[in-house]
Amino acid sequence: DRQLSVTLCTDNRLVSNTTIPKEYRLAIDNFGLTLKQLRDITICGFKRSFSPEPYKQKREYVRKAINYFDAMVKKHFDRSHVDLHASHRSSSHLI
Repeated sequence: DRQLSVTLCTDNRLVSNTTIPKEYRLAIDNFGLTLKQLRDITICGFKRSFSPEPYKQKREYVRKAINYFDAMVKKHFDRSHVDLHASHRSSSHLI
């Protein structure tokens, strides 16, 4: 299984006129990402972000991001149809 580490970001959001929700929607619509895959990509982005903070503080920051993502899914999606911890189909079609 080949895996590629990817993130979604808006480093140039003013130039591109985009937002994170727009980028998430594009990723879902164009690549068929599941919420689990989107969550994994989001976590990957926060884990690999540049931070001058000590490791422990960065871990706390990443945990807050994960909790926020999960809270938004709970708020905006029917949880009976969403399992963010279930294994997902291979993402090799994205490579």
